[in-house]
Amino acid sequence: MVLAAEGSGRTLEEVLVTAQRRPQSLQDVPVAVSVVSSETIRELSLQNLDQLSAYVPGFSVREGGEQTSISIRGFATGLNFGFDQSVGLFIDGIYAGRERQFRSTFLDIGSVEVLKGPQATLFGKNTTAGAVVITTGQPTQDFSADLSADFTSEIDRQIYTAVVNGGLTDTLAARVALRYSEEDGYVRNTLTNEREEQGEDWIARATFLWTPTASFSMRTKLEHSEYERYGRAFNISSVNGVEVGRPTCFGMATGWPCAATAADVGPEARLSSYLAYDPDFLAGTFDQTSKQQETADVEANNVAIRMEYSFTPDTRLVSISGYSSYDSEDQRDVDWSPTDFLYEPITQEFDQFSQELQLFSKIGDRFEYLLGVHGFKNDFYVDRRTDVDIRVFLLPFGVQPTDPLIFDGPASDWRYAQLRYLDQETESIAAYFSGTFDFTPTWHLTAGLRWNREDKTATDRYALSEFGSTRFLDVSRDSGGNLIGSPADVALITRILATLPGNVNGIINTSRVGLTQTISEEDWSPEITLSWDPTADTMLYLKAAQGHKGGGFNSATVGQNASDRTFRDETVTGYEFGGKLRLLDGSAALNFALFRQEFEDLQTSTWVGDAFDVGNAGKSRAQGLELETIWQATEALRLNASMIWLDARFLENSGNACSIPQRYFPDPVPGCVFTPADTTAGTPASYLQDNSGDRFAPTFSGNFGVGYTASLTSSLELLMRADVVYTGHQRNPLDPTIEQGSRTLLDVGATLRPAGEDGWSVGLLVQNATDEEYYWYEFEAPAQTGTRIGFPAPPRMYTLQTRYRF
Repeated sequence: MVLAAEGSGRTLEEVLVTAQRRPQSLQDVPVAVSVVSSETIRELSLQNLDQLSAYVPGFSVREGGEQTSISIRGFATGLNFGFDQSVGLFIDGIYAGRERQFRSTFLDIGSVEVLKGPQATLFGKNTTAGAVVITTGQPTQDFSADLSADFTSEIDRQIYTAVVNGGLTDTLAARVALRYSEEDGYVRNTLTNEREEQGEDWIARATFLWTPTASFSMRTKLEHSEYERYGRAFNISSVNGVEVGRPTCFGMATGWPCAATAADVGPEARLSSYLAYDPDFLAGTFDQTSKQQETADVEANNVAIRMEYSFTPDTRLVSISGYSSYDSEDQRDVDWSPTDFLYEPITQEFDQFSQELQLFSKIGDRFEYLLGVHGFKNDFYVDRRTDVDIRVFLLPFGVQPTDPLIFDGPASDWRYAQLRYLDQETESIAAYFSGTFDFTPTWHLTAGLRWNREDKTATDRYALSEFGSTRFLDVSRDSGGNLIGSPADVALITRILATLPGNVNGIINTSRVGLTQTISEEDWSPEITLSWDPTADTMLYLKAAQGHKGGGFNSATVGQNASDRTFRDETVTGYEFGGKLRLLDGSAALNFALFRQEFEDLQTSTWVGDAFDVGNAGKSRAQGLELETIWQATEALRLNASMIWLDARFLENSGNACSIPQRYFPDPVPGCVFTPADTTAGTPASYLQDNSGDRFAPTFSGNFGVGYTASLTSSLELLMRADVVYTGHQRNPLDPTIEQGSRTLLDVGATLRPAGEDGWSVGLLVQNATDEEYYWYEFEAPAQTGTRIGFPAPPRMYTLQTRYRF
């Protein structure tokens, strides 16, 4: 989709991209790439990649239960802090691969490029599905200022931005950008009587461009950002429960009779336990939730220094140095309900240094090349402590939160925690080459190769800990199976074991202290493209490429076995036939790509009720067709459309953990095979499914946009636009009970603005104009079989946009 700036008259304006690491016209680059311009981001009030992805078919950025999922052409990385992303993010040339960095708020964006398919040769590892290239506003010598204020109903959002640009001296230019925003959210929490997700962000960026000579330049960017969140926009979408009577009973130390576990109660008992905490609880509403208070605090810093020296007009050396870091603290209600038996603080610390050198040159008039080296080192730490209060497990059996037998005693008698952390260091070095040879003025061959070596060293720990603390409990078993350790800790666990034996015994048996492991990998990633220009307005190309994403360490692992603690690398081979056409005397453009991508060992995770089961899918593939077009029909009327037809599925993917609904609802949801434990062989019981042949992305998605600019006076014009976005039906392949129906969204807007660049403008944007209700994402709640959690999408919202430029 070419969502770019308006053309002049009926001729489309040239769109520049950096898909081959240098500025080129979009229509001349043999790469499937979608571009969203700064003006489109402004007109559609896009605040981040999550919102932008709705306008690029085949590209998705969605926040899930624990992390953000990013996909291109259906391929995404599963949810695990140990995973690198299959989609690489590059901001002003600096790699930003952690999922947390995909949530960054937009400020003074020049353009966003979405590169589809493997991009390993020029952009490196962790681009097996594609890459996102963001370019921020760059300094110039001309003075300008851009001030804006936006106000959005429903969520009471206020956004204030200021960008000032200009020359400080004849050789030094600067650009300063500031943003502050706050909002109250669109979901009301009936337990806390607060709206969620509330947020407050501020970002400051200063960019300097120094050009002391005609052959040398240095650009330095300094950026600091902070954001705070209160609550999250999710709720309980349905409560089904399980019929009582399954033979999973246990005795209770307090004298309670043997009964079904809290995970095995009917919907009436389940609702009763929720209502005991919140009498206003309702399930399945799109504007209401009920849960404990949650918070998130993130502080990030980014530095980028780009130096360029031109030896000759055809030969230049570029150095790109980068530093990025963030610290985040999350407090999450991970029972996702009004009860308070599961709460999880998560701490993340990340910092990265990177250095890249690029040599661009030509040999004669027919061969140009890029030679580069890249290295980075990053450190990532995450700890997750799950606080457990087991008293809530008694509620479905008639106990109330005020029952003196249970709730008048010390709370510490019923509380424990499980703590896991991952401390990982990654070092990577790569060398790459890409060259283009012009056989004739119309035939071109581009070939490239990248070598990469990566070393990951991680220390992880998993054990019982004190409730509300990172102090590990001193509890273990001797050779006879008896609990030993601190008397107080042993007494606590003995009491809890009488009520919740399975979970706690599992932690004790698989706990570990400070295990360290190293993974080292080397990879060669080739790429070759043949392009042909049959006319001055037509370019056709054939492309083949391979990509690689490194293996790593499972941050949520619960076992001692190496197979549980690590996951393998994933690889991809991609093939593409595409074309880019200028039509109707330059007033229209049509781009297409027929593609096929074959993955081996795709890294996946499956939610199994209390953890994510992490592994590698055997073989997967995606094939399909992408079309993008834009037409300046008249000087006033502009039309654009894009679509993707996609067949993305697992080819070989067996031995996956069954989802919770498959275990408990086998009649309507077949496919789960139970294998009893084999005491002779020492193998535990298992619930496994075969997902070979299952699709994992919508078959069809697309959008259509129309913009009309009416000239009101010689100095004033009215821009009107409407955009329709369609997303096809999708089913979660690893949990066939979760489906997302197709949806069609409509955004409309109008802006009164000056005919030139400077002056006042005011606009009104209506997002989700038909007030469509749907869930972005759903999954089963922990230890509450039959309870499903959903992330409701925003309702219809009205945004007043004001802007002043001079």
